[in-house]
Amino acid sequence: MERYRKESNGEILMPNNNSLHVKRVTLVDAVVEQMIEAIKSGRFKEGKKIPSEKVLTQEFGVSRTTLREAFKKLEYFGILSIKQGNGTYVVDANTAMSILASDEKSAEGEDSSVEESSLPPLADDNSNVREAIRSLFTIGNYQLSHYIEARNCIEREAFRLATERLDERALVFIEKNLKKQEHCESPEEYAKLDYDFHSQLIMLSKNEFLFQFWSALSPFVKEQLQRSSAVEGVIKHSYSYHKKILNALKDRNYKKAYSLNTDHLRIIQGRMLTEASKQTSISQENFL
Repeated sequence: MERYRKESNGEILMPNNNSLHVKRVTLVDAVVEQMIEAIKSGRFKEGKKIPSEKVLTQEFGVSRTTLREAFKKLEYFGILSIKQGNGTYVVDANTAMSILASDEKSAEGEDSSVEESSLPPLADDNSNVREAIRSLFTIGNYQLSHYIEARNCIEREAFRLATERLDERALVFIEKNLKKQEHCESPEEYAKLDYDFHSQLIMLSKNEFLFQFWSALSPFVKEQLQRSSAVEGVIKHSYSYHKKILNALKDRNYKKAYSLNTDHLRIIQGRMLTEASKQTSISQENFL
């Protein structure tokens, strides 16, 4: 694996495969890319534990903080599973392989003997799969991982309080929301129902400060839901998990509700990543 030269602005210079082109990426994203390449090459196999942090920080030449942030990104998209006290495992090699397959296809279409000015302009940047992936790692101007962490903190405590203060009258409105979700096919409408559902769960905590914290996140929650609802299969998946989460809260099992919610978010991000890779492949095929 390659070591990187860090620039003063926090970006790093990294060779682009076998070409002389040097691309500028963040250190965390560079580690993400190298991890994906290691999975594709078969060095890190699906279902197997990857080397320790100590080994990988030395190999990449990065800090543990940088490595852990890269692992979080890969975990949110369902590629890695971090098990506290037991190591980190590859859980989905196919997604990682599809990412690089698309990117390599793009690289094969480039001809270094042709002057850049002679190439036809692209309508957008969809030909670069890594740019599409990086766009999924941000929400607003913030790291997606930080947004997920904040959201998990709020929902975990809200679920705990909800199981202690469950209000049967409030549950009626949530059930009505779920009924609408069941028959909803419009991504725009579903995104609104999805946001309302999670907001209603926060309100079950009967803690006004928690709801204020949630309201502060609302622009980012809505942006994420609008993105995800447009992905094929997400509406059906989301509705299924919403029912399970609500049933866990009814059973006053907040740990199960929180675990389901965490899995729900991770799976959706994984589907978004797969969709970005698929759409980029289509864009590249049309261009070529």
